This record gives sequence, C-alpha cells and structure tokens, in this order.
Amino acid sequence: MMASTGDYSTMEQHDTLINLSLTSNLITGEDIKPMLQRCQRLRRLVMDKCSPTVFDPINKYAPNLEILSYNNLDVPDLSSSAAGQPQGLRNIYTNNGGTSVPTKDIFPLIYKNMATLKTAYLNISALSQQEVQQLSTVYPDFKLWNLESLTFWTKNQTELFIIQALRGVTTLSFLSLLNVKNLNAIVTVIKNMPPVRELRIEHTHGTTNNLGLVELFRNYSTHDQKQRALSIAYFRKSTVITDSVLNSLADVTTLRSITLKSLDYITTEGIRNFLEKTAGQLTYLKLCDMEVVTNECIMMISCAKPSTEVYLENLPSIKNQGILAMVNNKGPQFKRLTIKNCKSTTKDCVQYAKKNVKIVTYE
Repeated sequence: MMASTGDYSTMEQHDTLINLSLTSNLITGEDIKPMLQRCQRLRRLVMDKCSPTVFDPINKYAPNLEILSYNNLDVPDLSSSAAGQPQGLRNIYTNNGGTSVPTKDIFPLIYKNMATLKTAYLNISALSQQEVQQLSTVYPDFKLWNLESLTFWTKNQTELFIIQALRGVTTLSFLSLLNVKNLNAIVTVIKNMPPVRELRIEHTHGTTNNLGLVELFRNYSTHDQKQRALSIAYFRKSTVITDSVLNSLADVTTLRSITLKSLDYITTEGIRNFLEKTAGQLTYLKLCDMEVVTNECIMMISCAKPSTEVYLENLPSIKNQGILAMVNNKGPQFKRLTIKNCKSTTKDCVQYAKKNVKIVTYE
C-alpha cells in the first residue's frame, strides 16, 4: 500500500499501484483527478479529510476501484484477488458520524455500482420529497441486488429512498440503523426479506416507532432455522427498544449474542423476563449503563448454561450477591466474565469469581 500526503497532482504514472491511502488538510476533486488518471489500476482508495467533490472524479476515473473510504479509516484490506469478479465498487464507506455527505454528490457513484456493491456504510444528507422524485427519474430502477451489509444514518425521505432499493433483495445479512426516523416503514420492507444475521439499532427514538420491530421478531421466531436467521442483536441509546420489543425478541430461538446499552425505556422486569426466556441459548451477553439491571436480573443469567461470555459495565444496581449467585450457578461453559465500573462490587467478590470462571476481567 502507498500512503501519500500533500500535492497529489505530481504523482507519477503507476501501472501497478492498487492500494492507496491519502491524507491532507483538505482533499478535493481537483486534487485527486490527475492522480486517478495516472493510477488506473487502483482497487482500494482510503481518503482522510476530503470534501464531497471527490466523488465525481472517482466515478469517472477509477474503473477498477473495489473499496472506497471517505473520511473513515476503519475499512478492510483488499482480498487477495479480484479474478472472476465483475468490475465495480464492492465496499463504500462514508464518515462515521459528523457531517452527512450530500446525497446528490455520492449517489451517482452508488447508482453506477449498484449491481456490485456488497457493503455500504452511508452517512448521507436529507432529501425533500421533490428531490427524491428527481433522483428516481434521473436514476430509474435503483436496486441494491447484491448488498450484504448496510449501515446508514439518513434523514426523512432519504432513508425510505434507500430502503426501497432493498425490496426483493435476498443477500442482506447485516443491518445497522442509526438515528432513523421511519423505523416502522423500514421494518415493513425488511420483514419481507430473509432474516438478517445481525441487527443493530442506535439513537433511534419514538415510543410509537417500534410496533414494526415487535412484528419483525415475531416473524423471525417462526422462520426456518435451517436457513439464515437472526443471531446477533445490538441496541444502544434508543427509546424504540422497550419491554415489548425484548419480549418479542426473546422468542427468536436462533439469537446467540445481545448487547443492551443505555436503554431508558426498558425496565427491570423486562430485562429479567428476557433473560429468563433466553436461558440456555445465549453465548454472549453485554449489559451497559443501565440502573434497571439489578441483582435479580444477574441471577437469571445463571440459568443460561451455554453462555460463554458475560460483560457487565457501569451497572450501579449490581452488587456482590448477584455476581456470586451468577457464578455459583453457572456451568463449566461459563468461561469469561468482565466487570467494568460496577462500583457496588468488590475485589473480594472478583477473587471468588476467578476460582470458578476461566477468565475474569475487573476494571
């Protein structure tokens, strides 16, 4: 991989360069245009601190690009070979939070590569209904047929425009939704698709915006387990996650891993019931930043014999009694316990846990 800073217009012809990382105070389309024209074999391009003007020259002058990162450094490396694969962008990553990328700037590139895209990490700007209609006219039949992983922050009509491109798609296995406004409408689309393996919801609010989730998990609970099924759930800082949602999710018997973090609309009873219903199936459980997680809840974890890892962080209501009861009732498959910033637990309790659990981390 070549890393470059500064004036990219002076870059010489590179017929073999396939992996390039750029950083500067500001990277513009005019900066990278000559470089792209001289590096036609590029398969991976990672840029830090760039403006939306870079998308136009990339769309025109990077025919072999497979991985593109815009202000996001957490991206995968190239696969060993692209032999036998159709030409086109496979992974696109925008910035993680912060200012949204103007949809009008990035969309031509997405549309051009819609048949080959497998991973889309999109933090894109809001569109009016009129702008959505214009996009639909200029770029007809937009469909992400081969998408496997979608993460997006969108607003208003934009999220509906993107999610409609998934109707009839059977390949999506990872879905991460952040700050979405039309959750029920999104669920209406995805419930008619094969289940995703991993579902993440963060910063999504509205106590009437979750009825679709309850129905979605009911559908997942009756899905053929021999096919792809939900196994990982991650929920953080979202008022749409309530006791009724957890209760419905607990009926999904393929669920193996769950993270519940900073959820203000679930109760002690809701968590206790969830852990009781999922006893015997979870292999990873992470509970963070919730006062409603009590000793009573932790004691229910002891019923989940196959659990291999439990992570407890910033749970002020957890005390030694709960930890000791969980450890004493755990079977030999209980191999890892992490206790972080649970101030009502003591080192003596942790020392006892270390005698019964293979790996214990206490911070």
